[in-house]
Amino acid sequence: MLNHIGILVENLEEGIARYSDILGVRFRPPFHGKFAGFEQNGVLAPAELMLTYSMEGPVHVELMQATGDGVWSAKHGFGLHHVGGFASDIPAEMRRLIQAGLAPEATAYTPGGELLLSYFRPGDLMGTRYELLSEKLRPGWERWVAGGPPPGHGD
Repeated sequence: MLNHIGILVENLEEGIARYSDILGVRFRPPFHGKFAGFEQNGVLAPAELMLTYSMEGPVHVELMQATGDGVWSAKHGFGLHHVGGFASDIPAEMRRLIQAGLAPEATAYTPGGELLLSYFRPGDLMGTRYELLSEKLRPGWERWVAGGPPPGHGD
């Protein structure tokens, strides 16, 4: 179910100031997200991303600072990056989306190999990238956007 839109920005602090001013929303302090295993282009490696979410929503606004040459690369252009939502059974939902003609672009895993999230290629959804998040991430995420500690800090 859709719960956020992701926007790729060149500079997170500047993005927060600009989108706060224009949209009239408040953002959480930037969060340094780390993934033990992030698979893209057939390569599984650790990955990091600076991001934040609006406190107001749904639909929440996620700002991500461009990094690297993969799914969060500036080569994709700044602005709307994806729409996203949670699923209680992410492997089953991934299979359903693949059967519907969407192809995974990048997937994140826990250190134990459990699926956390997956991005699907924008070309398969009329130019819109889709991010599917594991429902297991929701409690920490909800506490964070409500003003609590960032995910992984107090879970």
